[in-house]
Amino acid sequence: MATVPGTAEAPAPQQPRQLPAAVGCFTGRAAELAALSSLLGARPDTMPISAICGTGGTGKTALAVQWAHQVAGHFPDGQLYVNLRGYDCDQPVSAAEALAGFLRALSVPGQDIPDQLEDRARLYRSRLASLRVLVLLDNASGSEQVRPLLPGDPGCTAMVTSRDALAGLVAVDGARRWTAWMPGKTGPMSGRCSPGRSGGCPAMWPRHSH
Repeated sequence: MATVPGTAEAPAPQQPRQLPAAVGCFTGRAAELAALSSLLGARPDTMPISAICGTGGTGKTALAVQWAHQVAGHFPDGQLYVNLRGYDCDQPVSAAEALAGFLRALSVPGQDIPDQLEDRARLYRSRLASLRVLVLLDNASGSEQVRPLLPGDPGCTAMVTSRDALAGLVAVDGARRWTAWMPGKTGPMSGRCSPGRSGGCPAMWPRHSH
């Protein structure tokens, strides 16, 4: 199709592929990966939110990234990732800053990104409407940092990792919380699920021998 003289074609929307590289020697977590995947498509009218919580060093990020790569094919419109640095020595990434990065990844020009957090969140949800995008929010400090970054479309999925229990995300937003434990510090199970408003728990994570 010919371009009208004096006009420029709009750039094609990007399909972001922002996931970090998966750990090459990742093994022994097949049950956890299967349990996380079981939530996909469980309720077609609801956007799944999964949260992996636990103390530092329990492998939350490695598990989340491995799972995200495993299911990436379910999200042909892209995968978004941000390290929110919630417990780093540096200043945590604000929700507004994270949204600006996501919007740029979704082909929004910098001059069109709103100044206010609420406006950025609305534009972000609008951009994700009718798309299938996986959003991985790593190292969150708490529910308030995460909430503006959640998509609104049921075709999308959000995965959150945090040292915080994210009780607000479970109680208000219906997230499914998985607790990661240090090796050798568990009872009969190495993880558990806390159901959100929809109730019910997927299968628990069996303990792995080391």
